[in-house]
Amino acid sequence: MEVKDHIFAKARDLAGSASADNLSEIQRQVFTLALDSAMTEAEVEVLIKDMASATGIPESAFRKTWKILVSDDSDTSAKITQSQSLIKLCSDLCFFCDNASDEAYVKVRVGDHYEVYNLRTREFKMLLSKLFYEAEGKPPGTQALQDTLGILEAKARFDFDPQPVYYRLAERDGTIYIDIGDDKWRVIEIDDQGWRILDESPIMFRRSKNTKALPVPMPGGRVNRIRDFVNVSEEEYPLLLAFLVACLYPKGPYPILNIQAEQGSGKSSQARTIKSLVDPSSAPLRSAPRDERDLLIATKHNRVIALDNLSNISGNLSDGLCRLSTGGGYATRALYSDNDENIIEAMCPVILTGITDIATQSDLLDRTIVLHLPRLPESQRKTEAALNAEFSAASPFIFGALLDAVSSGLRTLPTVHIEAPPRMADFAVWATACEVGLGLEPGSFLKAYRENRSQANTIALEESLVSVAFQKFAESLSDPWEGSMSELLTNLESFISDNQRKTREWPKAANSLSMKLKRLAPNLRLVGIEVEIHRSNRGSRVSVQKTVTTVTPSPDGEYTRTERHLSGEGSDDSYVQQDTSHFDRLHQSLSAGQKSDDGYVGDDVLRPDSEDELWL
Repeated sequence: MEVKDHIFAKARDLAGSASADNLSEIQRQVFTLALDSAMTEAEVEVLIKDMASATGIPESAFRKTWKILVSDDSDTSAKITQSQSLIKLCSDLCFFCDNASDEAYVKVRVGDHYEVYNLRTREFKMLLSKLFYEAEGKPPGTQALQDTLGILEAKARFDFDPQPVYYRLAERDGTIYIDIGDDKWRVIEIDDQGWRILDESPIMFRRSKNTKALPVPMPGGRVNRIRDFVNVSEEEYPLLLAFLVACLYPKGPYPILNIQAEQGSGKSSQARTIKSLVDPSSAPLRSAPRDERDLLIATKHNRVIALDNLSNISGNLSDGLCRLSTGGGYATRALYSDNDENIIEAMCPVILTGITDIATQSDLLDRTIVLHLPRLPESQRKTEAALNAEFSAASPFIFGALLDAVSSGLRTLPTVHIEAPPRMADFAVWATACEVGLGLEPGSFLKAYRENRSQANTIALEESLVSVAFQKFAESLSDPWEGSMSELLTNLESFISDNQRKTREWPKAANSLSMKLKRLAPNLRLVGIEVEIHRSNRGSRVSVQKTVTTVTPSPDGEYTRTERHLSGEGSDDSYVQQDTSHFDRLHQSLSAGQKSDDGYVGDDVLRPDSEDELWL
């Protein structure tokens, strides 16, 4: 009899660690090795005796376990394990790894369409159990399922080419694809010629338990029908439409939409309506996450994150939302590992609702669109049931009209140019490209956006005790000031009360003041205060100076450029202003014939010379 030494060596190692608690598992592993190596009955008998001797357990106990796996009259050389059977049943499936996450997926034919599953999801485990039961007439063991998943993940990684996997929205070669989320796994294809519904997707889309179906789009609708379901002012209406088309564009950065109003103004209802048009889910509105990790995990199961009824935003959450707006990641140690990391990267649109000014940090406000909802008269209020019924009937046409606007934006995008673009410039360019398709007047978005950002800058300065004191200090200066951060802190304290100095918001040390000023510097610059922090051989130094803005003519006679000069230097007084909110008044004094749609000097909307060019 030829004894397979490596099997016996492995069996002895396992037997050495056997105890009353793990004996069943040890037996299962040993006999699985015997089946995998096609040992004969005689070899198995030697193995049983060896195990019994090593553990002190009667041979009969091992024989009983063996008989459970195979019948006495069976040819053990022909036996295969449950794991081997499951892997064989999956031989025709398409496995692959996602380029970005490195997670394993499988593409499965279900009826008349294909579906994509993550190998570790409940859906794929159920599929494996179904395949095994149909083939063997019994369910597979739990351990067999786990062993099979491990092998299939290895095959997905090493035997198949990686492919990108998307949630809800994707782009390929200038064409946008949107997963409808229905049980037929259909997708919407959008290009510069229009949109259409495809029965089979050329893109690998994944889903989650949270995924719900979008309205099936219908042609012939009008975007402004959405006004029947949202409570938004005429001035801020272009911003709402811009956010919607941003949600349907695969390339960020993305704005944060802050819906702000008093109780009973329809904040939550409006957030739910917006999300249902671009990314419906089973839990559309969420409370604030505990930490940034929870926030980023939510992005794996949502295209748009909606955080409802916030009272305030902590510093950590504010930083997390900023990273989510412009793109960021989170790394943590992988479970059961000392060296591996799990990395979550995400960038997506976000909706926030609250009664007060919840977004007050300057860097968060810089990425935020704030909608101030008007008070909703009681005569205009409807029941939830009535509103849902009306919206269900109208949403396919509204969604179809949004898709028309996206297609129009793809046609126009190459010709759009914004002179002196604002922060979130990519978003501004995309929203501008979609204006005509959205039924907006050219330049109306940019005008509303700049006004909204001006208001946000005011909020950032008013909500900061440091900025209030700093503006008073700067106003008291007749000449530029330079000194250490400690000296600046001492100077600022003379402009606040003792009670204010004792609050948590007030910096207690120079390094704390430095961090706050670095965040506030862009906001202060917009109101004519220049702050520069630099290092020298005397240590960290800070300089403060008041500035003015002058408007200078371009070569063609248009006043399209703004320049900043230090206060006290020469300038053309007739075109000097201290605050960007005065642009409208200044515009009225400009020479006749100037082309401008929005009244903001330096960022004028110039009429195109032809339909092939759109210059903003």
